[in-house]
Amino acid sequence: MRGRQSKKVLVFGVFDGLHEGHRAFLKAAKGLGGYLVVVVAPDRVVVRLKGKKPTYGLASRMKRLRRVVYVDVVIKGDNNLGTYEVIKHFQPDVIALGYDQKTLRGDLLRKAKQFPWRPKVRMMKPHRPSEFHSRLFRGN
Repeated sequence: MRGRQSKKVLVFGVFDGLHEGHRAFLKAAKGLGGYLVVVVAPDRVVVRLKGKKPTYGLASRMKRLRRVVYVDVVIKGDNNLGTYEVIKHFQPDVIALGYDQKTLRGDLLRKAKQFPWRPKVRMMKPHRPSEFHSRLFRGN
């Protein structure tokens, strides 16, 4: 079994307007292991998920995330929802989800059988959601 610091943690998100809630989420996710992989939804996936284009394009969102001290690598997410190619590629020990990613959690748990290993799926606690939620705030 790998040690705590060598665990690979993967998170998904849009990260449109990186704010304190995102930073708290990333820090908490990093605390679950030693290597944090951030998967950023492509613009067309954001439109499909949220019904509108993100304020910031994919390249800009990824660039901002690369500046966050807790983040080890930032990658573009799959172009097709539910294929989980990024999970298959990185084979994380833990998949950390935001408190509001309940639909994603359900889909991951249903499709977990397709992975030859069993990553833990963890729901993270919210960080002041009434103050720091992307629909309320467009930060730096």
